[in-house]
Amino acid sequence: MFVFSQKSRLLHSRGLYPSGLLTVLLFFLCICSAYKSIAADTKPLTKEDYILDIEDYKNKIIKNHAHPFNYITRQQFLDSVAAFQSRAPQMNIDELKVGFLKLNALLLDPHTNVDLPRDKFLPLMVNMFDDGVILIGTSFQYSSYLGARILEVEQTPIDTLLQKLRCLVGANNQSWIKYSLPRILSVADYLAGMHLISSKDSVPLTLLVDKDTVHFKMATENQYSMEMQYFKSAKPMLRSGNSQNYWYKYIEDKKAIYIQYQSCIEMPDKPMAKFQETVLADIHRLNPERIIIDMRYNSGGRVPLFTPFIKAMARDSICQLKKTAVLIGRRTFSAAIWNTFEMKNQLKATLIGEETGGDLNHPGAVYTFDLKHTKIKVAYSKYDFYLDATVKAGILPDIPVKKLSDDYKNGIDPELEKAFTY
Repeated sequence: MFVFSQKSRLLHSRGLYPSGLLTVLLFFLCICSAYKSIAADTKPLTKEDYILDIEDYKNKIIKNHAHPFNYITRQQFLDSVAAFQSRAPQMNIDELKVGFLKLNALLLDPHTNVDLPRDKFLPLMVNMFDDGVILIGTSFQYSSYLGARILEVEQTPIDTLLQKLRCLVGANNQSWIKYSLPRILSVADYLAGMHLISSKDSVPLTLLVDKDTVHFKMATENQYSMEMQYFKSAKPMLRSGNSQNYWYKYIEDKKAIYIQYQSCIEMPDKPMAKFQETVLADIHRLNPERIIIDMRYNSGGRVPLFTPFIKAMARDSICQLKKTAVLIGRRTFSAAIWNTFEMKNQLKATLIGEETGGDLNHPGAVYTFDLKHTKIKVAYSKYDFYLDATVKAGILPDIPVKKLSDDYKNGIDPELEKAFTY
């Protein structure tokens, strides 16, 4: 059942509830390696700027955040701030950056992020599969290693290193942690601030390439010079190659309508109402056996955008006869979680994949403030949202599916394959 607070109802009615897309965009600004940062001609920030802004961060979070002490007591937070301030004069700038991330992570709110400037990046993008950490993106210089398994970073086993970075992620949700850690891994400033690497100029890596162990030093780059190459699977997956916020396809040999909903933001040239009308018409015309809605890459936006579509499907006598599956995963976040919950309840949909990246009940409605001295932007949650008080984590799948690297390399989409056959 849904359990709404009065404020939740009001924001939902106005379409203001979710700001997950903003959150993820800010998250990418904070820790992704594809990324834009502060302009090159911005005045360099000093150590003193950072130290002064510890107090400003504390005051503004307490004043503005919906409930900063949902998971930590006020006194614990204040004690952590005081401990940070006492150590800060002995810290270098990378250690101060890590200090801000650790302090922010105590809130356990994935919507709340500190947009710290970054100086050096490892040109790598990795994915955490159930059978290991795989290199899926890198610069042209290292592209021959795409698809390799990462074993060590500067002689630290990759699993150990990621566990040490865990304290920088403000979440208990394991799916969100799996989504976040690979992006933190690419920021050399954070690795240096955690004393996990000895130099920000190059980092020793150990990879398993086919059956051979390879040792080499990966040179770091800045955010302006980085050009990424990406692993290409043996065959393209249905979910890839289309950047539209929502689209669909009839898969004739599977007798299935596949709908990918990857952003809760309306497209000006394709209004959702028209999209809904077209999809429902094709469901009536084609009479598929299954309807599959892919939410795995949806980081949020506006909840009410998709709600009328869900209600229309729930009322439709033809749709009621179909097997309906919803694919979920670690990138299903914020507004997308709300819509997933609606589909589970109203369409009696079967959920396939892994736990959603965000918790069902969570702070949201993202606003921002700037820190006084560094002008660093902080995103924070303005309101709390409770959909079902009995659920204490993310939405779990009815049918869990393992994420294996060989499936990824071979272009196999196990969640979709399961949706065709369950």
